[in-house]
This record gives sequence, structure tokens and C-alpha cells, in this order.
Amino acid sequence: MSNSTKCSSSLNCCANTISRCSEVFAAVANNNANAAGNVLEKHAEKYIVRGVGMIRRLSDIEDIVVKEAGGTPVHIHNVAQVQIGHAIRHGAAVLNGEREVVAGIVLMLRGANARDVVEGIKGKIAEIQDKGLLPAGWRIVPFYDRIELISAALTTVYKALGEGILLVVIVLFVFLGDTRSALIVAATLIVTPLVTFFVMDRFDLTANLMSLGGLAIAIGMMVDASVVVVENIHRHLSDPRHQGLPRQALILNAAREVARPVVFGILIIIIVFMPILSFQGMEGKMFKPMAYTIMIALMVSLILSVTLSPVLCNLTLRAGHNDPDPLVLRWAKRTYLPLLRWALGHRIVVLTATVLALAGSIALFPFWGRSLSPF
Repeated sequence: MSNSTKCSSSLNCCANTISRCSEVFAAVANNNANAAGNVLEKHAEKYIVRGVGMIRRLSDIEDIVVKEAGGTPVHIHNVAQVQIGHAIRHGAAVLNGEREVVAGIVLMLRGANARDVVEGIKGKIAEIQDKGLLPAGWRIVPFYDRIELISAALTTVYKALGEGILLVVIVLFVFLGDTRSALIVAATLIVTPLVTFFVMDRFDLTANLMSLGGLAIAIGMMVDASVVVVENIHRHLSDPRHQGLPRQALILNAAREVARPVVFGILIIIIVFMPILSFQGMEGKMFKPMAYTIMIALMVSLILSVTLSPVLCNLTLRAGHNDPDPLVLRWAKRTYLPLLRWALGHRIVVLTATVLALAGSIALFPFWGRSLSPF
């Protein structure tokens, strides 16, 4: 027999083997398939009707008929050996690429406190290891501790809050030259996060990492409305033309004068975050808490700016003093006022340049890389 003949014979044998295997697989599948039925309603109950495959033992598989040869049934036990095998393995946990380990994940219940859960797990692990309940040479080593991430996020919030208060006091003192006005705004900055947490708790919004990050982001925007209100009240109280007017009426008129632009300004910022609420799936779970926190904090700051800030101004600010503008503010006015007058006198040029800049940014949008990630 030539080599070519041997190769042809081998190929034919392989083809026959594959064909027989496929016949065996098809026979087993056809004899153990579940058949979907319908729903049988009886009074207030519903029964699901279905046909379930009848294989229960190895002998049931052996007795399945694969095909008929000359009127004689060929069973699986005639062509194959049936035995219990092992499950198909999917993946493995390897430590530093050196050896295989057993990995586990702790699942937290919905609404539970992550810090309390992790601390409880640490206590149980220490108890297991101290009592020697593990086999010799075994130990439980955490490779990801969520408390570290939570502590880092809380540290970021505390740091941002402290830096925000310090910067607000410094900036207001530099531009207003009045320490009391700066402290009033700082008081608003302290009260706003507290009220925000109360509102979040009332609506069952958890303070997770993203919401805490959103609060850190919103710290710089919390003082916007209060700064405008306090500055305008300070200006009216220090104006000599307003001497002799009732103090409360003067403060009320000053707050009312800027209330409308302040409300519209904060609402515009809130509207910017509203599209995030339409996110679904993983993006929604990640970004919605941040958006809710920022929107609540801004709304709380708006309410406090028109309620708490005027009251504190009435209790602490002096009336009738005509202090000159600080040096920084005088320099800013010398630079800004000529530009403002030029812009008001050339409205068409300013509006045209603004529209062109907007159109240019929109035209560049399709060429930007787009990704959705908080990191």
C-alpha cells in the first residue's frame, strides 16, 4: 500500500470518528431535552407545564438509542463508555504569578455600612486565625481593603472643606476688607454640608464614595450665592446714602436686589448636572449619587444664602461705616471697568465673537475622544 493510500485511510477514519461522536452527542441531547409547555391557571394559582428530561442515572444514558443498523438498535453502551467526569474549570486565582490560591469576595447587603461590614469581617478573620480553625500552613490575607478607599475619600472631603473655608475667608477678606463678612460666608459653607446629609438621609440616599466626591466638588460652588448676597448687603450698609434707613429694611432690600440673579445662577448650575440622572446601568450607579449630592448641596446653599446669610448680616455687620475699597479691589476695578464699558459699547462685536466661539467648540466636538470613567 502506498503512502498516499495510507493517508487517505487515516483521514477517512478521523471523519468517521467525528461523525459518530456527533451522532452520540445529538442522541443524548434529544433524549434529555426539556420541553416548554404553557401555564395552567386554576383559581388564583398558575402552574407551569413543561416536559423534563428523564435521565437520572448513568444506565439511562447507556440505554439511549443512537441509531438503528439493519433493524437492530445501537445503544450508547455499544459504542462508548459512560462514566462520571469532572466539571470544566473556569479560571484560577494566582498570587503574583507564582502559585495558586483560593480567593473570596465579601458581598455587602444593600444599604449596609461598608465600614462596619469590613470591620466585622476583619474581626471574624482574626478570631478564626487565633483559634486555629484553618489547616496547618493556611492563613487568610486580604488583598483589597475597601476601608482604605473610604478613608481616602473622607480625607479628601475633609481636606477640601478645610481648604475651601480657608480660601473663602482669605479671598473675602482681601476683596471686602471685612472679616465678619468672610466669617458669615464660611458659616454657610459649614452648615450646607450638614443640611445636605440630612436631606440625603431623608430621601434614603447613601453617602458612598461618589457622593462624597461630589460634595468635595461642590464645595467651591456652595459659597457662590452667599458671597453675592453678603457682598451686596455689606455694600449697602457701608453706603453713606443709606444712613438713617431702618437696618432690617436695608438688609432685606439688598438681599432682594440680588435674589433673582442668584437663583437663576444656581439653577443653571443644577441643570448642568441633570443629564447625568438619565444614565442607566453601571454608569447610572456610579454617577447618579454624585449628581444628586451636588444638586442637593447647591439647592441647600441657595436657600441658606437668602435666609441664614441675611440674618447673620443683621446680627454682626456694622452700618454707617464708609471704609475705602481694598487695594486689590481698586486695582481690579481699574482693569475691569474700561473693558466693561468697551463691551457695552460694542455689543455686536462681543455677541459675534461669542457665537463664533460657541460654533467652533461645537464643530470640534466630533473629534474629541469620549470615555465615561470617574478616574
